[in-house]
Amino acid sequence: MPIIRFLTVTGLAALEFKASIAVGLTMRLGPFPTAVAASLGASLDTLVILFLGEKIRNLVMEKHGRATRSSRREWLQKAYARFGPAGLGLLAPLLVGTALGTALGVSLGLRPRPLLFWMVTGTALWSAILTAAAVGGINSWRFFFHQ
Repeated sequence: MPIIRFLTVTGLAALEFKASIAVGLTMRLGPFPTAVAASLGASLDTLVILFLGEKIRNLVMEKHGRATRSSRREWLQKAYARFGPAGLGLLAPLLVGTALGTALGVSLGLRPRPLLFWMVTGTALWSAILTAAAVGGINSWRFFFHQ
């Protein structure tokens, strides 16, 4: 039965990283297995998008050529120039999710290995932080309301 819970949290993390932590704790999976499952699922999501995204980007670039400049794209490129792949990989799992963060990295033309490294690192970091915060909140609730 615990393996089914673990796989459920892993699969959910591929779709919605932050919700998978709450679901794992609700299913009484335990803090450490929940954090590992959430991190693993989101990392698998990153791998799939990185693998497919590079091929899709190459096809679009062959067909349509270089994209036109827009103010939104210029802003994104300025942010990337300032913080690099580390900034994207560490902040994307929390702010926009692993799927969109990886897709943004691929669209910016980042090399796959640094992008993968920083997305997995960010996913593991935020998984640990969010799981610890959720467990702390649950324990505080139990302490103050004696449940």
